[in-house]
Amino acid sequence: MSELLLVDDEIESRQSIRAMIESSEYNYFSVYEAETYEDGLSLLKQLNPTVLISELSLPDGNGLALCKEALQW
Repeated sequence: MSELLLVDDEIESRQSIRAMIESSEYNYFSVYEAETYEDGLSLLKQLNPTVLISELSLPDGNGLALCKEALQW
């Protein structure tokens, strides 16, 4: 099964994206969530997800830097 990692500090945003995925034809994704850069990085290393969706402005880091980090895995 493919994995999708959502990194966003706003729970409403994460819930909306999760609901869209789960109600779509792409509902075969296992969806994981993180609300901080550090939590996202930890899950990124553990899961090596197929898809990463990240907010650019996180409370403890930069979402773009997180995406660049993902490309190195």
